[in-house]
Amino acid sequence: MAEGFREWGDYGEQERWQNKTTVQKIFSLRTLKLVLKIVCVAVIVGIYGILAYRLATGLSAPKKTTEIVWTEKAAAAYSSLGGKLTVYTEDLDDTLGKDGRFAVYGVKLIPDIDQIQLTVRYNRSTVKALREETEKKYTNDAERALALEKIDERPFVFLLRDDKNNVYTSYSFADYVDDGLYTYVTLAFDDVKLFNTVTAPKSDGYFSPDDKFSPIIYKGQNKSEAVSSDISYIYIDFYYENDVQYNGKSWGAPILIYRNGAEMKIYDLGTDAPNEENTSGIRHYRVEETDN
Repeated sequence: MAEGFREWGDYGEQERWQNKTTVQKIFSLRTLKLVLKIVCVAVIVGIYGILAYRLATGLSAPKKTTEIVWTEKAAAAYSSLGGKLTVYTEDLDDTLGKDGRFAVYGVKLIPDIDQIQLTVRYNRSTVKALREETEKKYTNDAERALALEKIDERPFVFLLRDDKNNVYTSYSFADYVDDGLYTYVTLAFDDVKLFNTVTAPKSDGYFSPDDKFSPIIYKGQNKSEAVSSDISYIYIDFYYENDVQYNGKSWGAPILIYRNGAEMKIYDLGTDAPNEENTSGIRHYRVEETDN
């Protein structure tokens, strides 16, 4: 009997709702609850969506932003070696700097031309932080306005620094890529002598005629072999282009991009080969110290 009363109560409530005018329905408690429920669900879905997007974009970079920069030297080496240019990759200890201002992806080591390439990423908030920091430096309104006017959307320059006190201040790049909240640029630094090349064959390169597997020949026997140099590690430093001192503190937390002895893998060039489109428009930049 109680069950019947409950069913009748639900039915009666629904009937009263149907008899309400449109205005009464709009301003009813039932509609308010429904709207609040929809808003809450939308907010929760939005938060999780943003977190998922930030997590996905934070763990990796779009492929288009980490392709080889085909400098004249890299393209010439690729051609002279018949497309057999050896490129290594190395997993980083951390891709994101400790202060969260910059991230690094796609480190590539090219021993044939003493070149190292990597992709730098920064957020719009990184540029905002630079503006805020610059603004605090000045008490004079005119000087502050002039300093802020110099800061565009791509105000950063980059240095490599190794444990042998070498500072690499020149790099090449194709273009900046804006993707959502992030800006990416792939840099190619020359004359980074990470490897020595050994071409002499090993004395034990071939199997003995008495060996069980003597018909098998080690086909990599006469191939050049890359061996790590005396450089133990390399960091990348980040500077505002109008405030650079080679021995000064990096504006963004330095990121380790190379460690001697870390496991390296062969990078598969695949279709990422030099062509008329990706070898044109390569620009070169040298980071100069400023008077600031």
